[in-house]
Amino acid sequence: MNGKTFVTMRDLVNLNEIARAAQTTAKVIRVMPDDNTPVKGIARCIGDQNGNFVTRDGNVADEYLRVTLESGFEAFWPVRELVDEVYLGRFARYEW
Repeated sequence: MNGKTFVTMRDLVNLNEIARAAQTTAKVIRVMPDDNTPVKGIARCIGDQNGNFVTRDGNVADEYLRVTLESGFEAFWPVRELVDEVYLGRFARYEW
């Protein structure tokens, strides 16, 4: 979804997976793009990098998924990156 000005059906399905994870506070896993390290955590919400919820008229693709990592730290992962990662199997809801 990076750089796109339109949303494909695949993007929509992947956005739904990300939104579901946030809505259900699901356990998630992401293979980090920089070093291929798997990182686990609990999805919390979609919003900005300060933890504020996305606004009603906000573009979800430009927001972040807030995740509480196993280590206890908070991470803010760009939704725009996660959309492609769902398709590639690098981000998923996960039972651990």
